[in-house]
Amino acid sequence: MMSLRFKLMAVVAASGLTAMALAAALSWYAAERAVLAAQEARVARAVTLLERMNALVFAVVMESRGQYFAEAAEPMRRFAESKRTHLTGLRRASDELAAVYEGDQQAAVAALRQRVATFVEFRLALAETGVREGFAAARRLGDNDQNRSARIALNREIESFNARLAEQNAVQTAAIATLDRAASWGASMGIGVVFLLVVIGLWFVARGFARPLRDLDLAMGKLAGGDTAIDNRHVARRDEIGAMAR
Repeated sequence: MMSLRFKLMAVVAASGLTAMALAAALSWYAAERAVLAAQEARVARAVTLLERMNALVFAVVMESRGQYFAEAAEPMRRFAESKRTHLTGLRRASDELAAVYEGDQQAAVAALRQRVATFVEFRLALAETGVREGFAAARRLGDNDQNRSARIALNREIESFNARLAEQNAVQTAAIATLDRAASWGASMGIGVVFLLVVIGLWFVARGFARPLRDLDLAMGKLAGGDTAIDNRHVARRDEIGAMAR
């Protein structure tokens, strides 16, 4: 005999297990979403650093051109000092980029940092040459195809890294969208299952408890009044209600 208590406990257990499964799925979703969000933030930070590096490279080039035409010592000194400040910022941005991408994209980061190091070293030497020997010496050292080629190579390395980041960002955006859709679908399914179990539980309570007990109450009222012609429809049940009816 499957008792009413067992049936009720089965419905409650099924509802509990479904709720636990839904909670576990939501916990997994939150963890995965956090990982993807951290990766997205890392890419955004790298893009910001690359934009800063590009701006600093441009500023250094402008200061170098200023040195090429600074005939007086004071403007030459100001151009050199400003250039040193920009180069320090460029080096720091390069170091931060390496820290952001520690363990990932290391080959690309290493290539970019090498370009930056070469650029910084040459431009510092150019600044010192201009201050020490004047604008003509600075122009001879810096205003040539070899120097321009090194600067163009650095710009291309930055653009190449930016392109890789754009691809990575597109992949991450797609992954986040897929995860969000799966979470939305799963949550809807889980809520639907819980709702269905609640409806089944209410139906079971109404059919298995409330209605039979009402019928038994009416039957006992008739028996108490001396009416033995009653329709005891629950005697065939093999549970507690059937035992009471018999």
